[in-house]
Amino acid sequence: MNKQRVLIRALSLIPNLGPVSIIKIMRVYPNLEDLWRDSNTNINRNLGNIITGKIFPAIYNINAYKLEEEINSSDIKYITILDKEYPYLLKQIYDPPIIIYYKGNINAFGNERYLAVVGPRKISSYGMEVIPYLLNSIAKENITIVSGLAIGVDSEAHKVAIKNHKPTIAVLGSGIDNNSIYPKQNLGLVQEIIDNNGLIISEYPPGTSPKAQNFPRRNRIISGLCQASLIIEAAERSGSLITAYQALEQNREVLAVPGHILLTNSLGTNKLLQRGARLIVSSEDILEIYNQY
Repeated sequence: MNKQRVLIRALSLIPNLGPVSIIKIMRVYPNLEDLWRDSNTNINRNLGNIITGKIFPAIYNINAYKLEEEINSSDIKYITILDKEYPYLLKQIYDPPIIIYYKGNINAFGNERYLAVVGPRKISSYGMEVIPYLLNSIAKENITIVSGLAIGVDSEAHKVAIKNHKPTIAVLGSGIDNNSIYPKQNLGLVQEIIDNNGLIISEYPPGTSPKAQNFPRRNRIISGLCQASLIIEAAERSGSLITAYQALEQNREVLAVPGHILLTNSLGTNKLLQRGARLIVSSEDILEIYNQY
């Protein structure tokens, strides 16, 4: 049993202790066993009052090794930010997830080119036509499609990859155990993704319910995994725009499909275009961007 992995995971399970704080802890205590051995006084001096207040007494109340045995007996695996399998692009964002839980083929993280595809749950007929029109060629060019498994654009994007026999990555805002996966009606799609050498991933541990606040956090992972994010449709205020703005903060490309000016689902994408997003009208427009990677 790798003690460092076990203790990193233990830190990730402490409530309200985010990735940025954990990264600071790991810099101060490269060998995390030293953190468990150190005195409260030294830890407070090294990490400050805020972080120290969060980790005590929590680190002593977590039975890290029992939790490790439990997850090892399940069909869920995990990687840490220190593992070689951890995606390089994701590691570059401001607050990368410390732990990634996954089901499926971890080799799906071995590609060099990834495209995030997002849009609304209530997709228009126009959006339904746009998705295969743009993405069939993208999948065939071995650009891995990343999305969020939601009903609508996300599901249709994953299905394009599957139809082309290419791996796809679904990033969840819940645990990835069958009782927590959201939405429930996509359990069949989850299995198709796994069977097609894709990945189901989440930073949230098994048993985490799909709370509303999880999804904006989840979106930073979708964009962070990818060189570019493609917004198929978006209302003026939507989760898809959150992904777009997070991609911009991460210094990644934002691509948008123009839409009918009278349709609600086009207001967000058209405004993104006004603000400088790349106009996408064909798969060649996307491939032109990825030719540099």
